[in-house]
Amino acid sequence: MSNAPIEIVPISLLNIREAFCVAKKIFPEGWFDIALRYLTTQIPKKALSQMSKIFGPVKLKTLDYYAAKETTSGRIIGVSGLYAFDKTDEAWLGWFGISEDKRGNGYGSALLDLTIHKAREN
Repeated sequence: MSNAPIEIVPISLLNIREAFCVAKKIFPEGWFDIALRYLTTQIPKKALSQMSKIFGPVKLKTLDYYAAKETTSGRIIGVSGLYAFDKTDEAWLGWFGISEDKRGNGYGSALLDLTIHKAREN
């Protein structure tokens, strides 16, 4: 496990703008999909079955997106997403990335470790 000083927090209405700006820089071609996915995380979990239609015949159990916050600055420096499916114990990693200026410092490894931990928790 990496010792990079980050914490992983759910994307919420409090940080969605900053997280989206980071994700848009990491994935400039996918900004619309990212915006759609982030907004779906703000919909009550009861509506997840309806939102699963976006993903076709696969039924989602959870759709969660996280922001990686650098603990020293409080700045969001990365993003990560988890898609967990109904009737299986698999989870898929999606929209995973670290800001270009923070790469090579162990932040990506730390974010991946924390995301795997969240997947196992759920």
